[in-house]
Amino acid sequence: MELIKKLNFYKMISEIRRAEGISVWAHPLFHISRSEFESILPKAWNRGLDAVETYYSTYSQEDTAFLQSVCQRYSLLESGG
Repeated sequence: MELIKKLNFYKMISEIRRAEGISVWAHPLFHISRSEFESILPKAWNRGLDAVETYYSTYSQEDTAFLQSVCQRYSLLESGG
């Protein structure tokens, strides 16, 4: 969570949107838990988050399935890295 505070995660999403870019939350489960992710996501989505990385080398099949379901729920694009 400290990384998000340090970079002002929400402001960066807004700035990417303002620049007509596509904001992707890269490997969100690498640094935080699923419950932390779910508590942060609504505000990120309201700021204009476009996508979430659902495929990542350290993710389990369960992690990927969880993130895919969240993307469907919020109509977010999926990415892989």
